Amino acid sequence: MGLLGEKEIQAVKERLSGIKNPVKVVLVNPPKGIDLPDIPKNQYTETTEELFEELVSAVPDKLSLEILRYPEQKEEISKYYLSQPYGYPLMTSIILLDHDGNDYGIRFYGIPAGYEFATILEDIIMLGNGDHGLNPKTVQELEKLPEGVRLWVFVTPSCPYCPRAARLAHQMAYASKNVIEAATIEAMEFEKLSQEWQVYGVPKIVIGLGDEMGKGQFEGAVPEPVFMSHVKNAVSK
Repeated sequence: MGLLGEKEIQAVKERLSGIKNPVKVVLVNPPKGIDLPDIPKNQYTETTEELFEELVSAVPDKLSLEILRYPEQKEEISKYYLSQPYGYPLMTSIILLDHDGNDYGIRFYGIPAGYEFATILEDIIMLGNGDHGLNPKTVQELEKLPEGVRLWVFVTPSCPYCPRAARLAHQMAYASKNVIEAATIEAMEFEKLSQEWQVYGVPKIVIGLGDEMGKGQFEGAVPEPVFMSHVKNAVSK
């Protein structure tokens, strides 16, 4: 039996049946069954692969999957900007592309389990239908931002409020057309990174500009205008 039961698979089929265009998932993982000395072992890497393989099998006309192995395919992986706080990409790295292969900077580091499974599905729907769903005023404010804004949204699978923050960050990345890179990070899976950024409650959002993270940070699933104000204040410092 797979990770998704019959009810879950049927729900996925119904949820994604209406999207207009297929979406591509690029999954960056280390080689199977091999421990790399410079990369901490992650118990969920293979489980994440299995999860996306089941998703693609459920809706092959709506979703495709490409798995890239690090470091063997390092050159091919390098065309996608991935957070590398320790000199290598966080494993597992999930990248979502639209039907034309456009990369809007939507990232998910770690297994999208629990409540975050809904975040992945909503991201797929957004890319498949080409609709970010943001307020027009928010879009206008996004257009004024400098290039290279980065959002790290720390979440846990059991947090019912985290998907709201993660989705809003991903919507902003999509609407800003590569001005923002928005990464959802599973806090328990990347414990060292969470400790470095003092993630004591989730969702926690860390804002950066270029490689300088920490220009701003806040906690909570705040409304869209409040989220946007935090981003503007951080990058204007």
